Amino acid sequence: MDGDKIFRLAVYMGSLIICFTALSGIDFSRFLYAGKGRHAQVLLLLFSCALAYLVAEFLLGLSLK
Repeated sequence: MDGDKIFRLAVYMGSLIICFTALSGIDFSRFLYAGKGRHAQVLLLLFSCALAYLVAEFLLGLSLK
C-alpha cells in the first residue's frame, strides 16, 4: 500500500470512530417500537457508517486537492 491509501484508510476509520461515538449519545430506541433494541443498534451502526463516509469525503476533499 502506498501512503495515499493508508492515509485515506486512517481518515475513514477515524471518522467512523468519531461518528459512532457522537451518535451513541442518541437513544434510537425511542424512535422504534418497544422491544426492538437490536434494531436500534443496527440503525446506529448504519447512521454512523453513512455519516463517517460523508465526513471522510469532506476532509479528503479539503486535503488532497
